[in-house]
Amino acid sequence: MISNTLSQSFFQDYLDQGYQIQVVQFDKQRLLNWGWYFGSGTQDWLSGWEQWEKGKFFYWHLTDYIRCLLLYHYGGTYMDMDALWIRIPPDSQMEFIGSDYSQVHSDRAWTLDAEGLYLPQGLMRFKRGWKLFREMAEGAFSAFGYDPECFNCGGPKAITSYVRERRAVLEQAGLTILPREVLYPFHYLEIHKLLQPNPLAEQDLRTKIEPVSWNIHLFGKMTNHLPVQPQSMIDVVFQHFDLSIRTLPRLVSPADYVYHAVSDRMRQDDLRGPNLIRLHSVPGRFQGLNVVYLQGRLGLSQVRLEVETAIGRTRLMDLGYSKRVVWTGQVNLQEINHVLQTMQYIPTPLMLANGGRDRIKIKLSYTEANVTRTEEATISLTVLEPIEEDEPLETL
Repeated sequence: MISNTLSQSFFQDYLDQGYQIQVVQFDKQRLLNWGWYFGSGTQDWLSGWEQWEKGKFFYWHLTDYIRCLLLYHYGGTYMDMDALWIRIPPDSQMEFIGSDYSQVHSDRAWTLDAEGLYLPQGLMRFKRGWKLFREMAEGAFSAFGYDPECFNCGGPKAITSYVRERRAVLEQAGLTILPREVLYPFHYLEIHKLLQPNPLAEQDLRTKIEPVSWNIHLFGKMTNHLPVQPQSMIDVVFQHFDLSIRTLPRLVSPADYVYHAVSDRMRQDDLRGPNLIRLHSVPGRFQGLNVVYLQGRLGLSQVRLEVETAIGRTRLMDLGYSKRVVWTGQVNLQEINHVLQTMQYIPTPLMLANGGRDRIKIKLSYTEANVTRTEEATISLTVLEPIEEDEPLETL
């Protein structure tokens, strides 16, 4: 976490539970000492910090610069602090950036198409070494080329303009431009509605957002001053994914799960068309609002995890598929949640072809300070057969 406003101890409760979250604070001298520059041009720009700091956009520009540097030198997933994961990407190797549509007509001069499609940088994932980040930074943040009055010259305008000129080559190299709904399901002008009470918040999240979206971006510039009101969609999101690490452990799981079977024919048709199946949840993986996890404080404990399926099979870690899977280990909260996230269900061949119903029982026992406690959950599964060939695939 790159931040000058959070204290080093802000995430201590999570560190105590095994989660590796570090707060990295920075200033001019630290950036220079760390070698966080691309060459002499960006080094000189950092050295002129006091001069540029007088500009009203400097700290926005500094964020743009650090984003480019981190992705170029280290790679990984970059997230703004106002980006909320609601479902992890199904493909761990995909290198991606999101997209949105600008409402400003003059932006059409640099957007990807006539509809105003552009590339926000609030959440993206790349392997290290993509030269687009180095060339963007060297173009926008050299001591001689820097424009302190140009708000967007190192942000979405810069990366969109760069990709616009080289899109085919970049996509062949592995860049995936995601549809708007995946990372930015709400425009910045309407995002405030998600913080307001909505009696249908839970239903809308499940039916309109979670099936196609991985993230909700809060656009902090528009929402930082607004409270998260009870029964709002963001309140529902927080409740679903709250680790509650100051409470007693509790096993969280969905009561019901729908397994959407995908046939080889569906995958082939999708590759020739919208290519959206790869963006959906992996069938049988309990992700998003269907996540299975343990919340609450758990010291290093001896844990026994048992998963039993009535008809189909499940697996944990690398134990293989079985009707009954047992895993044991001495773990903390982070480690047992990692194990739970590997749980995957697969129906029988007959159910895959014709649909059906199944049930999973989960039993988690942990021994702490010579006291053994048990948490249990039952998931009712509905297996839906593949979409018939003459039925159109649902698109975003």
